Amino acid sequence: MKKGIFKEVESYTPTSFQDHRGELYTTWNNEEFKDHFGKDLDFVRDKVSVSRNNVLRGIHGDEKSWKLMSCTYGEVYYVVVDCRNDSPTYKKWDWEILSDKNRTMLLIPPGFGCAFYVLSDLSVVNYKWAYPGSYPDVDDQFSMRWNDPAANIFWPCDKPILSERDSSEKNKLRSLVMKQIKANKEGLTKQLRDGHEDYFELKEVEYEFGTRKVYFKKDQEKYELLQAARGGSTFLKEDKDFDEMIEETNRLTRDVTDQDALRIRELHGILEATQHLRLVDKGRKFAELGFRVPKLLKYYKDTYKMQVRGFDVLDINIFTGKELGYDVFKYDFNDCSKHLDLESEDIVVSYHMIEHLSDPLKALEKIFYSMKDLGVLHIEVPLEPGVPNIRFGHLFPFEMGDLKWMLEKVGFSIIGTSYDAHNPNFHIERHFAQKVLRPKTNDVSQPLSISHRPEEELPKNNKKD
Repeated sequence: MKKGIFKEVESYTPTSFQDHRGELYTTWNNEEFKDHFGKDLDFVRDKVSVSRNNVLRGIHGDEKSWKLMSCTYGEVYYVVVDCRNDSPTYKKWDWEILSDKNRTMLLIPPGFGCAFYVLSDLSVVNYKWAYPGSYPDVDDQFSMRWNDPAANIFWPCDKPILSERDSSEKNKLRSLVMKQIKANKEGLTKQLRDGHEDYFELKEVEYEFGTRKVYFKKDQEKYELLQAARGGSTFLKEDKDFDEMIEETNRLTRDVTDQDALRIRELHGILEATQHLRLVDKGRKFAELGFRVPKLLKYYKDTYKMQVRGFDVLDINIFTGKELGYDVFKYDFNDCSKHLDLESEDIVVSYHMIEHLSDPLKALEKIFYSMKDLGVLHIEVPLEPGVPNIRFGHLFPFEMGDLKWMLEKVGFSIIGTSYDAHNPNFHIERHFAQKVLRPKTNDVSQPLSISHRPEEELPKNNKKD
């Protein structure tokens, strides 16, 4: 391809016999193609797409099919996008001209999205499919908008002719929901909740405060399915249309739970007790890490008129958050390799997020260095000594004091600590911390004790999320 950034996407040009009558070439020869690509693929379906000028089809893909693409009449601008979440070239794209003149063919692997724009008056594009099991129909496919700013694809057009599927964000939400429903129907969700060895590995990790049994994920996409099964998509049903799904999300933003109210009161109380920080003034900025449903974004925006932003790993949470009008961004705190923009936030909150990480210390370090000086962090984790509760997607088993040690290790100063929960059987550790340049000032050197629960009262395991 033109940029040459995907080693997984291969091209082939068959030889052609031409004379005064015209041209003759072979579009498929199993042994010849096997020798060229080094792959023994069982192609089981052929499709043909006839399209007129200015038509754009895509971007579509799936997780299991190989596609051999060619244009046997006319000319198309063909685009390939890497849609594999764990790939170093995720959301990168490349392009090629396919035409009846150059006879170029492209072999597209699973996990890549494809699209083409018709340059000629008419085009005939051939799809040759290889896949295990049943045909990956629309409900099994993922979609991406042709002009998605995350990919920033160049198209030789401004207003292409699109299908309803390709012109609407509705299909993206539908595909995310159907992927979740399919995983549940096929038993994959249960395997993930059971911590199946195909998807997770349990290891003992040594810290200065002791040894912890930690889960490490083997497949990012499967882990996100597990996260979504206990997060934002649990209320989305197969028989609901787009507007019903968005309205259900909007309803949940108004559903401030008892635990949310406790956190809000506590945060407000600490801010009142530290008025010199002036963190709740109009125009101040607030961010939530791992928001699932943007109810707290709504609360702080409506109540304090703050500027709010959210960060989460799940596509479905990002999509619904954007549909409701919030500035939300995808970020994988298990990775932490990408830039995290918290440079202007006065208040950052993270409730029940870092227990979903194999290395929460690395994530806290990323958060610390991404925040502004004197910015504050309100953070909460469940206490569940022993093996992490993988059913809820937990990878790290926090014990009392682990979070405090990690926060101070990366440089935060602890201002307040709480163990209060709306449910007496649910045990948590919550801290109000500040990024303070050393040396510490007298204002923040002494922790503010909000409540206390003796360590001996804690159970040996905690099964609630």
